[in-house]
Amino acid sequence: MEGNPASPTQIVKAHMLKEDSGYMRDYILNDKGDFEPAVNPLNRYSTVRKGLSMQRLGPAYGFAKEMTRKTKRPLGLVVNARGGSSINSWLKGSKDGYYEEALSRVRIAMEQGGVLKAILWHQGEADCSNPEAYKQKLISLVKDLREDLNMPDLPVVVGQISQWNWTKREAGTVPFNQMIKKVSSFIPHSDWVSSKGLGWYKDEKDPHFNTEAQLLLGKRYAEKVWKFYKHK
Repeated sequence: MEGNPASPTQIVKAHMLKEDSGYMRDYILNDKGDFEPAVNPLNRYSTVRKGLSMQRLGPAYGFAKEMTRKTKRPLGLVVNARGGSSINSWLKGSKDGYYEEALSRVRIAMEQGGVLKAILWHQGEADCSNPEAYKQKLISLVKDLREDLNMPDLPVVVGQISQWNWTKREAGTVPFNQMIKKVSSFIPHSDWVSSKGLGWYKDEKDPHFNTEAQLLLGKRYAEKVWKFYKHK
């Protein structure tokens, strides 16, 4: 599958293993607006990231590896994330301007001849106390992206936050994650990725995923994106 799955996602703190530190078969949009061979950390060229030393392993790596395995073709990635950010900072017109930055990067990639295939969205720890409010903001975000890109049917895949963090659980579940499971009912041409079975980075009070979890999470994203296109 050719194209540029954009990933305005939240990068988390998993360590990179030695085997994950070399060049991939895929490509990433760099700071000069060109595609170059991808290497971790994939958020290195984000225009809204924190310090480079804070960029580690996120789901985009496992996603790219699995998509390339399925398609037998290299993938172009646009990764423009900021860890710990709120969805409020990603809404169109926000004073932080994250939406405009991500949109600009996607457009640059498309000018390079890429065909945008999907948006991956993994974020929510900062906003999970009010799932209904988040739902409305997510609807608005996706609507704006599709309109500004003139791609009304652009697939969007969103992921659940950690299952274990006790501060977010009610009656044995995480309400935010239950909302994410229903995303296709309120956003057409969308799907969700489960965080079931994924492990924590430090301990069960840490919302971040560990290395193995990040790789599996990325694979799950690839499986969902693949479903949108395997019959085309």
